[in-house]
Amino acid sequence: MSPLPPTRSWGVVVVLALGVLVGGLLAAGYREAGTLGAAVAAVAFVVVAPLDWILWLSLVDAVTAALVVLGIALRGRARIVSFLLAGLLRPEAWPACALAAYVELHGSRRRRALGAVALGALPVILWAAFDFAFAGDPLATWNFQQNLGADELGRANPQGPLEALDLFRGQIVESGAVFSLVGGVGLLVHAWRTRRDRIFSFPLAVALVWTAALIAETIYGFELHLRYLLPLTAVLALGWGLLVGSFARPVWNRRPGLVWAAVAAALAATSLHVARMEFGRTAPEWEKI
Repeated sequence: MSPLPPTRSWGVVVVLALGVLVGGLLAAGYREAGTLGAAVAAVAFVVVAPLDWILWLSLVDAVTAALVVLGIALRGRARIVSFLLAGLLRPEAWPACALAAYVELHGSRRRRALGAVALGALPVILWAAFDFAFAGDPLATWNFQQNLGADELGRANPQGPLEALDLFRGQIVESGAVFSLVGGVGLLVHAWRTRRDRIFSFPLAVALVWTAALIAETIYGFELHLRYLLPLTAVLALGWGLLVGSFARPVWNRRPGLVWAAVAAALAATSLHVARMEFGRTAPEWEKI
């Protein structure tokens, strides 16, 4: 028994995940780009990002996006754990988990590389263990995708690299080309301006790794659904904040009132989005995968 209908319970989980996601954007934006960057990142996600297209069918992806943004905001073991949990929900997080491990582990490059490989493989092993425990087959998810799911939903054909890139480009255009372009520029500008302080920009690296994972899945014959872009959309929203924060005067980044204004705007805009989300409609067949 549940106090809410299943569709409404689904909506509550999505909204809670969005709350964590916005909080993570504020924290990551403040750490990387100051107060103004945090405010712009949060507002960009809830006002500019194409949420209406994807949120009503993104139960797993909303939680994954929240974990990814938290992973960018956190440091140390907490960052690794956040990406590890995301890897239990979406395979695109597996290489990102390895990336987080390489950045946060200590020691020589060889030791960090070995640790990154081990921790990147850990969510894969746990995923297979869960499949075996509940379905008696460590490859149950893979087999469903390739066989039963393909029979019901139509088999996705493997694509060449150029075709996969074209499909990805089409999804980006459909989900908001201007939003993605500005966010991508922001990530690149932030990486360039901070190049002397670090080996590479972690937010940009996460965006690139996530993009590469989506394209690789398309090459190997997995369907590229719009909802899979939600974690990347959240990172691109952070890019908006990083772009503004990179050129903001230092005095603006010492005004914590902007963060509270961003929180209020984020809550108001999220409420409006959620009010328009039709959780009661039947999910498409492919959402059942």
